[in-house]
Amino acid sequence: MGQYYRTLKKESNGRLVVYNRNIIVDGKEEFWMGDYADQFADNLVEPHNGLTKKKIKHYHTKCWREPDTSIAIPTTEFTLEGKYLINHTKKEYITCSNYYNDSVMSEGWCLHPLPLLTCVGNGLGGGDYTYCTDDSSSDLVGMWAWDEISIEDNSPLETDNYAEIFPIFKEKGW
Repeated sequence: MGQYYRTLKKESNGRLVVYNRNIIVDGKEEFWMGDYADQFADNLVEPHNGLTKKKIKHYHTKCWREPDTSIAIPTTEFTLEGKYLINHTKKEYITCSNYYNDSVMSEGWCLHPLPLLTCVGNGLGGGDYTYCTDDSSSDLVGMWAWDEISIEDNSPLETDNYAEIFPIFKEKGW
């Protein structure tokens, strides 16, 4: 994968904050904005997960075109082992340990599922997630964009009517 992403968060006071590392922070209205999302918006006919072309362009400008006022975040070891990615908007979840077992490539490499599930603008650049293997879930790329997502220690209760999904993201050549 070669597209660059930045995390954009809308704070409670309405201020948009851009983070210059691909990380997850607490709060709501956060998403990964790919550097090709403006091209994605150019081709948008109807709103994408509730966001209009104009809004996507605005967010893209905040992330990529305005003077760099992003907040630097130190690199960390980020593991999802034993965790669950939960999409509260679509009532879906992923058991991260299962995802890793299904998606690990040679030498232990595994693509983090969250940027792929939440990205906007994938497939518009030369190094994006486009060389996926035949068993990959390429149809799920971007399907969680703009949704409310959390990382939890426990899976949702069956009574909450959440469905487990089983994405696989692997690329050829690993």
